[in-house]
Amino acid sequence: MGPSFTNIIVKGQTQDILVNYLKQLNRIAYVSPTENDYTVVYDQKSEQDLKQLSDLANQISKDLTCLAFAILIYDESVFCYELYEQGKLLDEYNSNPDIHDNNYNLNNLAFPEGGDAEKICNKLGVKSMIDKVRPILREPNNSEFYLLASTRHKRLVKVLGIPIFWSTDFVGGYRYIDYLNLVLI
Repeated sequence: MGPSFTNIIVKGQTQDILVNYLKQLNRIAYVSPTENDYTVVYDQKSEQDLKQLSDLANQISKDLTCLAFAILIYDESVFCYELYEQGKLLDEYNSNPDIHDNNYNLNNLAFPEGGDAEKICNKLGVKSMIDKVRPILREPNNSEFYLLASTRHKRLVKVLGIPIFWSTDFVGGYRYIDYLNLVLI
């Protein structure tokens, strides 16, 4: 089994604003420093709970008028995201939608679902990266390029210009954090 984690990558709000906001919601979370206009939230309740993760990302995007990327990595087999802006789901992606199918075989290539490269790149202000994002989202799972879900995730955030250290498995999610320059609320 590989690592499983969740986090929310927020574009357009600072660490201080997110800390104060999450305190008002009585959330227990770590919040990364803001880097290149991105801040990452590692929320305790949404750790491996997709409903909690989706609801919080949606609420952050709506209440703070920003973009929020809800990220889920499950057992190195699945990379999912949901992109929200001002309380609206703009895009969603699942690298391995067939994993719970009874006929699923790790040796078979599994094709991802969702993921709109143009929409993501336009919203994040990196239109020139559309042709680099598209193959990251479309390459089959279990291919030589994406045996691990975290590899796809790292490549995507790197191409999008999101700080790779805070948003990927270098830090991961709430349960993996025991130090670093993060604020616990």
